[in-house]
Amino acid sequence: MSTKLKHWLRYTPALIAFLMFLFAAKVLSQELSSIHFADVMTQLHNVTWFKVSLALVFTVISYFSLTNYDRLALKYINHELTIWK
Repeated sequence: MSTKLKHWLRYTPALIAFLMFLFAAKVLSQELSSIHFADVMTQLHNVTWFKVSLALVFTVISYFSLTNYDRLALKYINHELTIWK
């Protein structure tokens, strides 16, 4: 294989990733074109504090569940880890 071809093949994955990003941005732009900022702000103002609090509680529960899952995985392979490390 020639050196010039090797040089261009080296950048192929980055070029493909960039083209995929552009495609995704175009699709997202088309999908969101019918949504207006004022509508989003109106809906955000309609969210009650109870729902926000509930979301935060479930987020904390989810975080501790995930860290506990990791701790159990480490315990399974006999690699103890303290909680505060």
